[in-house]
Amino acid sequence: MAEPLAPLTLTPLTLAGLDPARAVLVVEPCAQQANTLLDQLAQLGLAPSQLDWAPDAASAGRLCRERAYQLLLCNDSLGDDQADGAQLLATLCQEGWLAPDCVLVMMADDASLARLRRLAALELDGYLLKPVQPTVLAQRWPHWLARRQQLAPIQALLGGGLLAEAEQQAAATLAQAPVDAPGLRLLQARIWMDQRQFDRAHNALLDLRGGPEGKRAQLALAELAMRRRYYALADSWLTALESDPLLGAQALALGAENALREHKFVMARQKLLHAISLTPCAVRHHWLLACVELADGTLLAAHQALLQGLQLAPLGVSWAGQLLPLLAALQLDMAAQAEPEAAPALLQQFQQQCGDWQQRVGQSAYRPMALLLLGRFYCLQGSQQQAAFCLTQYQMVRQHQPGPRSPLEQVERVKLLRLLGSPLADELLGQLNRRLAEAGEQVEHLAWRLYLARWCALNPVGPATDSPDRDGEICRPVFGNEVFDAS
Repeated sequence: MAEPLAPLTLTPLTLAGLDPARAVLVVEPCAQQANTLLDQLAQLGLAPSQLDWAPDAASAGRLCRERAYQLLLCNDSLGDDQADGAQLLATLCQEGWLAPDCVLVMMADDASLARLRRLAALELDGYLLKPVQPTVLAQRWPHWLARRQQLAPIQALLGGGLLAEAEQQAAATLAQAPVDAPGLRLLQARIWMDQRQFDRAHNALLDLRGGPEGKRAQLALAELAMRRRYYALADSWLTALESDPLLGAQALALGAENALREHKFVMARQKLLHAISLTPCAVRHHWLLACVELADGTLLAAHQALLQGLQLAPLGVSWAGQLLPLLAALQLDMAAQAEPEAAPALLQQFQQQCGDWQQRVGQSAYRPMALLLLGRFYCLQGSQQQAAFCLTQYQMVRQHQPGPRSPLEQVERVKLLRLLGSPLADELLGQLNRRLAEAGEQVEHLAWRLYLARWCALNPVGPATDSPDRDGEICRPVFGNEVFDAS
């Protein structure tokens, strides 16, 4: 007689390893679909206090600033004029509104190439097709969590600028990893690049080329070649990747940076326009295009690229703080070169842009740079004394806010000093050009140098102007030493 079968025991599905003190955020515009997913998460063992829902990008940004989530499930399409899922996740990462160990998963109705290409640059932990199946989520979760927990402590140290500590943490994590971790090895190689251990990084990246991170390793090899100024070698690494269905846009953007370093502006522009056509929501591609146009002296095209980039960064402060000051500076440049009848309208637009800028970044971040631009605004209107007063106010603000100045702020300071006829203008211009050349690993620094050289050729040193102090008396401004931030 056959023995009776043992009763079948089903192990309940859970998100094993999820911290009971941490929460999960679902970003989904459809309330019905959101409730279904929240119910499924509850069936996986999550308490109601661990479940949050955001119907749009603005709500998601607010919640991420309030809670340190361990899992974020975001719909690719948010039905929002302000941002879609990819833009939202890029903003959350850029602004530092997510915990370093937060697992990022995108949800979408299909796995089309266009969607996957847009998400490749974000380096998400996972991708789920809708409707989300709880079994699939529970099965993939341990891998996503383990990867994120490996990388999070290292990325937190890198975010604080602690390269040596990050290198030590990466080595310790690799020593304890039960299996080979190519993503971790790629991050370790990038740390060596930042430490300028170029040979060590090069050998590590070559070892990774045959594995699952091989194409990303090839991108890193191209970046390493550019840092070493081996531009032809960088181009050879990138050309093979520009047609890649997932990483092609990233390869094109790096290729544009490489071309810009060799002053090949037409090629750089073409590559960036191609990259933008593949990934239209990548703000950095629009920023790089503006840098190319600046370097080539096409101010209107640079202005348009900044406007397009700004439309893609509606939530965050970081990109707004980078795009809006340059946008305002270019507005003044175009007003200076415009016909007399067109200049007033351009200056009015400048004032509107300054209002938007101040609202987006706050008074303390806005005021130093705005004072320099306001000084140039008064110079265009022939009010040299008011321009000099703005310079004095700028110096007083900077005395209370010491620290590194951005390259653009230093560029604008030199421009205002030159318009006011300061004897220090040319000296500081030479210092700034040397510092920008020394920090030339970033293409922005090359763009600033070429842009400033063209501006100075069009704007000779003006007549010397005294500046009124806060009480309206005339005094000479005191020009202190500047600290250049090459980061």
